[in-house]
Amino acid sequence: MRRLVTRPKSLLLIAALAVVAAMCTISTANAASSASAAPHDSAASDTPCNFVGTLSACESTDPYVAYYSHATGNTSQCTFIFGITWGDGGSVTVTQTDPTDGYHLLAKHTYAGPGVYTITVTVLVAAGNCTGTNSVHTFTLTNPYNCSCVTYVRDTLASQEITLDGGPATASGYTEQWMNKHGWHRVKPRNGTIPDGGKSMVMVWDANQKGAYGDGHMAIVVTAWARSHLGASGKSPWYNYHTKQWNITVLQDDWKTDPSNCTPAQHLFSGSSWGNLSGVNFYIP
Repeated sequence: MRRLVTRPKSLLLIAALAVVAAMCTISTANAASSASAAPHDSAASDTPCNFVGTLSACESTDPYVAYYSHATGNTSQCTFIFGITWGDGGSVTVTQTDPTDGYHLLAKHTYAGPGVYTITVTVLVAAGNCTGTNSVHTFTLTNPYNCSCVTYVRDTLASQEITLDGGPATASGYTEQWMNKHGWHRVKPRNGTIPDGGKSMVMVWDANQKGAYGDGHMAIVVTAWARSHLGASGKSPWYNYHTKQWNITVLQDDWKTDPSNCTPAQHLFSGSSWGNLSGVNFYIP
């Protein structure tokens, strides 16, 4: 009988934004085999959790959770039915047939607010010479924004199932090269507006540009998408040809004018200093 071993290299297969709630190990050959949901490594409260190994609890400020199964051995004649309850009233059932070796994303979930959630995973073998082991995991979501412009943008997008990977320590680290590598591309102003293609749009300030400090800044631009999905108000970016000024409304957090106030807010940027938009870039997924 072949058994599964969860190895640290599996972390390379997990997207940076994902909080991997459990990685079910699945194995089978021509003899009895087993499947179990492996717990995770705990992470610092300001970084995503990656479930791997033998731990059973994780705390994070990131509300996004993904569930991966892990298969090894010959599972060509096995069918598994995974039942996942997220602990906040949500649940999902996923059928996996003939999984290949490796990790497989089965389900995603985003929590609405801070709390301690019990994630229960059941594994039913519907076909094949395999066995399944159920598991229970604890996910603790702390303050999802943590007074950070980057965390606010990432978490707000994640609530709409839009991924902006973590990695750079500050907003200024989200360069055009980094954004391109992670599925976002830069759009440039054209004909008095900034084309968004009906998608979410993120605005990134370079370090020490247009009032940003050395860490730079990041915000969600108010567009038709933001008005529809986030309840934002105001126009999409527009250029006033009479005053020669840009008018850009954003949703943001942590502008550092009041470090004690971490409440996200909507703000309009306008004025002569925004005329050429130098030092800021706009990205859509």
